[in-house]
Amino acid sequence: KRREEMERLEREKQAEIRSYKGLMVSEKMTSNKQIAAANKSLQELEEDFM
Repeated sequence: KRREEMERLEREKQAEIRSYKGLMVSEKMTSNKQIAAANKSLQELEEDFM
């Protein structure tokens, strides 16, 4: 019984690792509207990214 529970927890952990839940955080996203408001060109934005 305990082994089954440990296996289930491990499967859930692996599924979470494979998901994009940690990457798709709204605070880290930038909209096209925000870029335009900052008066940055796409090239400037890409340079800042690197």
